[in-house]
Amino acid sequence: MFRRLALADMDAAAIVYRSALDHAVPWLAGLHTQEEDRRFFRERVLQKCDVWGAVENGRVVGIVAFRNEWIDQLCVLPHAQRRGVGT
Repeated sequence: MFRRLALADMDAAAIVYRSALDHAVPWLAGLHTQEEDRRFFRERVLQKCDVWGAVENGRVVGIVAFRNEWIDQLCVLPHAQRRGVGT
C-alpha cells in the first residue's frame, strides 16, 4: 500500500532513509545522528516536498519525496529492495 506520509511518519521515513543510505554507501555511515536525520525529515523534507511511503504490515518500507516534478529522495529498506517497492 502507498499513502501520503504525515509529520507523525517522519521518524519512520528517517529510518528508511538512513538504512538505505548506510546499505548503499557504507563509508558515509555515522555521518549524521538519528536525531539529525529525524529533524531533517520533519523540518526540511516534509516542509518542501510531498512525501509518500510504501507501507507493509503497518511499517514504512520505502519513501519518495518530490517537489516540482523532481524526486528529492527515493529510499527503500534493504530487505524490501528488488521487490518493486521503488517502482
